[in-house]
Amino acid sequence: MVDNQNKYNKTRLKILVSGIPAIICSLFLPKKKGRIILNSHFNESFDFNSKYLFLYLLKNGYDAWYVVNNANNRKQLIEAYGNHFIETESFKGKVFALRSKLWFVSAFEMPVGGMFLNIGRTVVHLTHGSLIKNVGVLEKNVSLIKRLYYKFYIRTNLSYSVATSDFFVPSTAGYTGLPQNKILVTGFPRNDELNNTTKEVPAILNNNSFKILYAPTWRKDADVNLFPFNYFDADDFNSFLKENNITIYIRLHPYNEVSVKNELLLSNIKMFSTSTCKEIMDCLSCFDALITDYSSILYDFMILNRPLMFFPYDYEEYEKKVGFAVDYSVITPGYKPKTFEELKESLLDMKLKDSYKEQRENVNKMCNTFDKDSSERLINKLKELKIM
Repeated sequence: MVDNQNKYNKTRLKILVSGIPAIICSLFLPKKKGRIILNSHFNESFDFNSKYLFLYLLKNGYDAWYVVNNANNRKQLIEAYGNHFIETESFKGKVFALRSKLWFVSAFEMPVGGMFLNIGRTVVHLTHGSLIKNVGVLEKNVSLIKRLYYKFYIRTNLSYSVATSDFFVPSTAGYTGLPQNKILVTGFPRNDELNNTTKEVPAILNNNSFKILYAPTWRKDADVNLFPFNYFDADDFNSFLKENNITIYIRLHPYNEVSVKNELLLSNIKMFSTSTCKEIMDCLSCFDALITDYSSILYDFMILNRPLMFFPYDYEEYEKKVGFAVDYSVITPGYKPKTFEELKESLLDMKLKDSYKEQRENVNKMCNTFDKDSSERLINKLKELKIM
């Protein structure tokens, strides 16, 4: 059985312990006024909400610095965006970040590892996304080690988190451990990218077909079953797609891409990997429809008001092992085919009728209070709170 759950624990522990000496030293140094530090997963990635907030801050003249500890990635980013990227592997780099009074993080890894990092600074958790399934301590059968990790690491580091609507305030507070009054309903910075009409489109998307992104969620102990029907014929399906000018682009977690069988990848069923488009938000608005299961990409795509389809083939098992933070039946306004023929019928309806449009619009109003200007709104809120 695949075990994805504890894959990164050693990395997290290393980041946590390595920051302690620099934290002690920084206690005796003054904070640098106006310096803002951002990061994402494991201080390696330039993605998610941190990326788009960072680009907004640069555009508007803020003293913003983004942590990327991979030297090659950092060099490429400096060439693309300028000398605004730093490392926090060295003692000097850690101290540079620790002298900032404001950090923005997309995940739970801090720019410098440690505990009680929200003392003397504000740490705003931008989140990976609004919840569908449970995460963190909201999951069922959570181990003692994981509970301690959240209690003594996560909850002693964060000052605020953000949400896209009041509907998600309870679940965001629940998994971050923050009081509900510390959840800022500002929208996600990454959703501002949905309104960007000047971006470069990958060549694989330069066609006039009805383009569907298929983005299933990452599973902690199994690979995804891409087409979960008792009967499925890839060649037959591809012929159907070709006849109706539909193309499906499969987007998996990078570590799961190798699990896709070659016989599935045909003329109208393609991989849309991170090597083609590293950050999905840069390309999300290029698609005409979305297929997913329990991924929070649902909420981002819903802002575009385009058709949705769901494959909750292991719902009962998922409910038993992980559980859901919200009512799945309420927040999934779209097709849920159970057979190969129903799949074909649903795809045609998505393209020609969009039968769930009204229901989807109502759910979007509940899940997304805003559809643009989230970065500006967040910064203005922090100014209102006298944090900036």
